[in-house]
Amino acid sequence: AAMRRLKIAASRATSAISQWAASAALAGPQACIADFNRIDAERRRVMMAGLDEMGFIYGRPKGAFYVFPNASSVGLPAEELCYLLLKEGRVLIFPGTAFGESGSQYLRISFLAPKEQLQEALALMQRTLAQHI
Repeated sequence: AAMRRLKIAASRATSAISQWAASAALAGPQACIADFNRIDAERRRVMMAGLDEMGFIYGRPKGAFYVFPNASSVGLPAEELCYLLLKEGRVLIFPGTAFGESGSQYLRISFLAPKEQLQEALALMQRTLAQHI
């Protein structure tokens, strides 16, 4: 039964409208891709610089829109740090527990927001950490 469900999921065709949309996206203008990559790289740079300043240890994101720093690198458990940053810093960050038990010491910090908002969030994080660490 499990293999049948897997086979159905793997073999099911996508809808015609999705196929047409994908074809149009691939055949259409590609300038927006370069624009997106430039914006994404700048946001990633801003986020990583801010995390570096606060002493977080993390791997450089190479394709994701988030950074996955180790919360223990600043001396607090991930869930406690997320709660502190939300309650006092008004910054919403999720613990890595959504990725299983191995993610329990990590934070999942998105850098999809505009650069100015990221800078503001990083400043709030830094201020909050400075008061508690």
